[in-house]
Amino acid sequence: MTIENHQRPSNEPNLRSAYVTMRDGTRIAVEVWLPQGSSNQSRVPTIVWFTRYWRARIEKPSTKPPVRTPLYQKLNQAGYAFSIVDARGSGASFGQRVVEYPDDEILDSGEVIQWLSKQPWSNGRIATDGISYVGNTAELAATTGASVLKAAVPRFTDFDFYSQILFPGGLQNIRFLKDWGTFVKALDRNDIATLQSQFDLGFENCLGIRPVEGDDDGRLLALALAEHEGNSYYTDQYENWLFRDDIMGVDETSQVTRRKALYEYRQSLERTGIPMMHWAGWLDSAVADGAIARFATLDAPNLVYIGPWNHGAIYNANPFSSPDLPVNPSADEQIEWILDFLDPLLKEDGDSVVAKRQLHYFTMGEDQWKVATEWPPPGVTKERWYLSADHRLSRNPPSDRAASDSYLVDFEAGTGSLTRWSTSMGGGPVDYGDRAAADARLLTYTSDPLQEDVEITGHAIITLRVSSTHEDGAFIVYLEDVSPESRVTYLTEGILRAIHRKILDTGASYRSFGPYRSFLRADAIPLSNGQVATLCFSLFPTSVLIRKGHRLRVAIAGHDKDNFVRAPSRGRPRIELQRSSKYPSHIDLPIMNPNRNRKNGL
Repeated sequence: MTIENHQRPSNEPNLRSAYVTMRDGTRIAVEVWLPQGSSNQSRVPTIVWFTRYWRARIEKPSTKPPVRTPLYQKLNQAGYAFSIVDARGSGASFGQRVVEYPDDEILDSGEVIQWLSKQPWSNGRIATDGISYVGNTAELAATTGASVLKAAVPRFTDFDFYSQILFPGGLQNIRFLKDWGTFVKALDRNDIATLQSQFDLGFENCLGIRPVEGDDDGRLLALALAEHEGNSYYTDQYENWLFRDDIMGVDETSQVTRRKALYEYRQSLERTGIPMMHWAGWLDSAVADGAIARFATLDAPNLVYIGPWNHGAIYNANPFSSPDLPVNPSADEQIEWILDFLDPLLKEDGDSVVAKRQLHYFTMGEDQWKVATEWPPPGVTKERWYLSADHRLSRNPPSDRAASDSYLVDFEAGTGSLTRWSTSMGGGPVDYGDRAAADARLLTYTSDPLQEDVEITGHAIITLRVSSTHEDGAFIVYLEDVSPESRVTYLTEGILRAIHRKILDTGASYRSFGPYRSFLRADAIPLSNGQVATLCFSLFPTSVLIRKGHRLRVAIAGHDKDNFVRAPSRGRPRIELQRSSKYPSHIDLPIMNPNRNRKNGL
């Protein structure tokens, strides 16, 4: 989630706003910035955002210059009109929202796109863009079949919002669910007091939603806000959610269409074939996992960029550098990348222009951009490392017929306040720092110093053979780098709530790079006291270079107090991790062949 401050600038003649009436009579608030000097004869292309976070707001007068050039100015200078739209049931738009991404909101986007294309200043060619929620709507708009929509740039989106943001590994992301639900509820009700007191998101000088032009007395805005009172929110529901069918089922009270994830629109996206440019960050919740799944599954023009970024590519999240260093590429360079993609499609006769199917990714530690046309990239093979005696991570399989390590779950274990999960709320920095002290609370296995540089690119797969004193539990596995100076650097993690351990051979809706599980209530299996169970799951993808002399570490936790719900809710499980020849526990690492040329960058 990122918030753009679209304060109305003074003396801006090319800013226009209006209500556009939808098929059912609902009025949707639309804002448009035109390039300086534009007229009805200009004929310019349009980039549009469909937002959940207010298209525009009123601010107290400020003498401070803006920290960065507003997006609309950059796009106007590049010869584009920029439009931003309040989604149905939010901002100054009328209507209600009983689920997020409702069908009506998607239909609205198609109608607004058609409206924009018919304006006298438009060349009739439209692209959607956006970050986070707005990125999701940018992609969903592509399912409407609007012929004037020529491209989409969805950035940092939620391909499967159950397993990749709300319940990774089936474990409830309590931090996001609670905070995001509270935040959007305050937005929908124009509750400035809550926005200012509970969220550090730049609302300190905000006076509220900006009404549409002509609504000088705010009467229409007040009527729209009254309709928002019927909205439904995560914060009112999340405590009762556990399984995928809890959050994706039909709302029995309203009989509305159930919540849908982006992957469920596969057929529509393939049918329209709109060229897309997707962005993701290795250290942003699980959006990179979704971007790779989309790339590997959809038969459609698709460019994917996965960089060393936080949510929104605002901060550098490369764990081998400082978050204080400038983001790579810079904000201006990011816009240039997007315009390089859009210009041929929107400014020229772009019907015959098809984006290549490519995945561009950044290898952290090596600081190199690379490109692949398939995933995993050619040259990657799985290399198995075993959890061994004396807390060692070893290439040698265990020989002991009976061997295990005992771990009493530490519910004070956490990852801090600047993580891949916290950045989803507001696009804050990601900085795990030195994990040495945190690892003292965990069960760890560390390799000998590496004899050569090792590149890990892809999804690692962890297999744990465990027994527990409780029927349920969280298993969080961190992959880390240990320097010669004993600094511990977070690389990635994988999560599985034990009751979701059942692996299915069929039924997957999209291609994944690890065991498939449904997360449905019917497939839940409690742990049996004292009986060994196999937990096999993937870690979130990454691309990192581990230097010669460094060591690899697998650290296992039963809780992350800073981000996830406690499982089980009562008691303190004792875990017995098996590492014998009969019950080996191991991690399969995706290792790039060191002889493969790493210089095939951008």
